[in-house]
Amino acid sequence: MFSLDSFRKDRTQHRQRQCKLPPPRLPPMCVNPAPGGTITRASRDLLKE
Repeated sequence: MFSLDSFRKDRTQHRQRQCKLPPPRLPPMCVNPAPGGTITRASRDLLKE
């Protein structure tokens, strides 16, 4: 039988796989699964420095 618990754990691991490791000087961030792989607004502000 399909357990909801394993489903939830699988979703979590899938979400973690979408997180890309950034260059060392940038804080860890997740890349949005959007076309073009846009990063979050906070990270974009950091890149402007």
